[in-house]
Amino acid sequence: WLEQRLSEGRRRGAMNILLTHAAPYGPDAARLAPLVTEDLSTLVVEREWVDLWCWGGAQAGALYDRAPGLPFLGASLGHGGFPSERRDAPEYPVAPVRFFESRPRFPEWTGVRQDRGNHGHATLWLHADGRASLRYTDWMGQVRCEATLSRRSPRDPVTLKMLDVRE
Repeated sequence: WLEQRLSEGRRRGAMNILLTHAAPYGPDAARLAPLVTEDLSTLVVEREWVDLWCWGGAQAGALYDRAPGLPFLGASLGHGGFPSERRDAPEYPVAPVRFFESRPRFPEWTGVRQDRGNHGHATLWLHADGRASLRYTDWMGQVRCEATLSRRSPRDPVTLKMLDVRE
């Protein structure tokens, strides 16, 4: 089923977006998950049929660019509720980090639990012209990152055309 959907999307020149709970990689992972190296390797890596992979099973909001062997943009969207330790962007990421939610949950001036990570959500808009927009917002309604994804032609890869990270 997935192969048929991705093949159809590629044939139409559409932006193929894969949504999973499990992450293909983590911010500090030294290796890729079996999901990308084994289970979906043919579709995702060899054929390059996925343009944007969004996952929810991680505890940090993040946006990643392509990397060798990872021909897709990555979006970690799983920072919505479970308390987690605050982390800085990884020093040696698997893929280039374009946004990483590293703020503490509570504003610094409160002095409250600066060791806890900031919660939030991401919203994805699909536009009629083939573009997509992604916005990360924290639990207090502050926009943390906005990105526009598009391609020049149906044969070109989807890229980050606009990126606005707010500190």
